[in-house]
Amino acid sequence: MTTTTAKIDRETLVNAFREAAAAALAADPGQDADGGACNFDSPVIRLPGVREKFVQACAAEAGISVNTRKWLGGRWYFVDVPLHGQADRRSIMAEAACRRLKEFSLDAAMYYQMD
Repeated sequence: MTTTTAKIDRETLVNAFREAAAAALAADPGQDADGGACNFDSPVIRLPGVREKFVQACAAEAGISVNTRKWLGGRWYFVDVPLHGQADRRSIMAEAACRRLKEFSLDAAMYYQMD
């Protein structure tokens, strides 16, 4: 079951964002591992019933930011964790952050887009 209602608390969301950022940095394979196509890969979360200002405030408290976009018929938050590089390196870091968000029972997914 995913946490997708207004029942998510501030501490949990701030911690999830902090942990996702740390997971991305820990997964960084280094600048020599950045082959492949340039991309805009990013972890995303969906939180129906949760106010956008609340999500943005939690992200800011965690030291990151989020951007809201309509995607797949709903409102998704693109989670701006540290992502270095522009190809495979970025994808590896984004996927690590996404896995960590899922561990907090958030409705997280990956947004993949090549340039």
